[in-house]
Amino acid sequence: MHVTYLMNDVDVTVEAKAYIEKKIAAVAKLLARSERAEVEVGQDKRGLYRVEVMVHEPGQQYRAVEEEAESIMAGIDAVEVKLQEQIRDAHDKRRALERRGARSFKKKATIDDAARF
Repeated sequence: MHVTYLMNDVDVTVEAKAYIEKKIAAVAKLLARSERAEVEVGQDKRGLYRVEVMVHEPGQQYRAVEEEAESIMAGIDAVEVKLQEQIRDAHDKRRALERRGARSFKKKATIDDAARF
């Protein structure tokens, strides 16, 4: 997966980038085909780090809205949890729609009494 970093007046250490990529890889495991991710890190006047992540999959994109934390690592942890919840919800919704369609097809399908099995 290709990770793009957007840093707004923030210097991110090599360790923080490695941690970010590790967490993004954990999220990418839940996706069938994830292409790229965008990580935006900024710092506000209070000294809190603002972290936002968007993960792109063909036909779908998941976005963790801005999380504010005292460190970049804590912000990434919160973003990871939100992304995992979004991905699980989307998968559950897709699975429910498939099952609902199968049930409606089964109700409409009739078997002829004269059929031999």
